[in-house]
Amino acid sequence: MRGFYDGSSLAIHNEQIDEISGANIGGIALYHYWFYNKRELHAFEDTLLSNARAPWFLIWANESWTKRWIGDSTTIVSLTRSPSYDQVLEHVKHIGKCMRHECYFKVSGKPLFVFYNVTHFEDPSKVIKMYRYGFESLGIKSFLMQYISSPIQADYSFLFDGAFLFEPRLFFAHCQSFRSSSVEKINLILGKYLSQKIYNKIINYYHIFSQKGINYHSDMFIQYLRSNARKCIVDKLQGSIQNILSPGWNNVPRYNENFTALADISPQIFASLLYESSQTCPDIPVLINAWNEWSEGAAIEPCFYYGHEYLDSIRNAFK
Repeated sequence: MRGFYDGSSLAIHNEQIDEISGANIGGIALYHYWFYNKRELHAFEDTLLSNARAPWFLIWANESWTKRWIGDSTTIVSLTRSPSYDQVLEHVKHIGKCMRHECYFKVSGKPLFVFYNVTHFEDPSKVIKMYRYGFESLGIKSFLMQYISSPIQADYSFLFDGAFLFEPRLFFAHCQSFRSSSVEKINLILGKYLSQKIYNKIINYYHIFSQKGINYHSDMFIQYLRSNARKCIVDKLQGSIQNILSPGWNNVPRYNENFTALADISPQIFASLLYESSQTCPDIPVLINAWNEWSEGAAIEPCFYYGHEYLDSIRNAFK
């Protein structure tokens, strides 16, 4: 248990990689922050490029950064919703460098790359086609997947080779009317016809007035995983399907009284859910959200609350 630490430290990165491998976790799915004109938070990615000792792949967190979490619609770092092919090709060249690394993870011989939020783009079909064409121009046969954190994102599964069901975000969308598919469609229409600044303000106010503190029990979430409502979403999807599971969720530090929380799942039950998911689609790794604290209190890294319990349970489940 490190307490607070420097997230850019190579020594810390190596310690974490050893801990991950020692817990029988198969590799690292790394969030990748690319804004066309620059990268952010790339220290761990650089470490893997130069010093990887375990399988890894990239998940592109393709969203703009705003201060919505403190009630401010200001954009901190902007990601265009309509990239040009030249911008895509520059990005693909960087991804290709990662994909050619000897430890980069492949599905059926194809390097895996994941889009976090395909609905960020004004024309998702056009953008994904540009990325496929970009990879092909470099001689790379890629395996593209998407995150699904709301039902509307399932409508774009035909663009991808597979999908990761992002829990508990999809669970929250199921439980809360203001996250419903119809509301998401209205948001997409507003985003298409309004300026980014005005759109951000509207979404910000909407979140402030629609969302009040909600705390869900873990039993309710586990029942949902086996529900017909979730099965209906899964049945719509094309390609390979796998889960993203979180040991809990608590964004109180970011959203204060507008928080959404999922009570912690016990380490033993969490490990059993991971094992169950790993058996449903063996070619695609089940993802854990997340190794270290990702602002939602969902982490399996050893800490003062649970010690090494999550890692011990995962190690035992995957012996």
